[in-house]
Amino acid sequence: MSNGIFTEYILWPFLNAETKKIHIVGKGEAPLSATALPDVAGFVDHVLSTLPSTELENKIFRIEGERTKANDLGALFKTAVEYVTEIPGEMGDIKTIVATELDSGLGSTGWSVVTKSEGTGDAAAEWVAQVQRSKYATAKIPPIERLSYT
Repeated sequence: MSNGIFTEYILWPFLNAETKKIHIVGKGEAPLSATALPDVAGFVDHVLSTLPSTELENKIFRIEGERTKANDLGALFKTAVEYVTEIPGEMGDIKTIVATELDSGLGSTGWSVVTKSEGTGDAAAEWVAQVQRSKYATAKIPPIERLSYT
């Protein structure tokens, strides 16, 4: 299953909790997929309850709630963006690795590690139509003041 980064944690690799700035390693132009936890749960429920087990073997299922770029996070969360070579602060080394990988394209649900390019992935159109009518609701991203990632 490929769902990108969870919407609820999208800022973790980028946010400096002290300065409230978004730190970007690289260009920040790669597609970044984000999907809310309730949507992932609903998609898994849908797939497991509608597909026969033979259609689940050796498959990659992709879901994407939102698509953005690291460069857009500052405007989205109404905070400043700073380009850095390393993410400072606690767990900065790990955040730098994650941010670098996301900037390479790996943050997109359509990214193929084999071809190293963006593709379309498995169609989820039926799920999209169902989720619009279902009990599952896309989570709203809380304002930056309510987020804390350390």
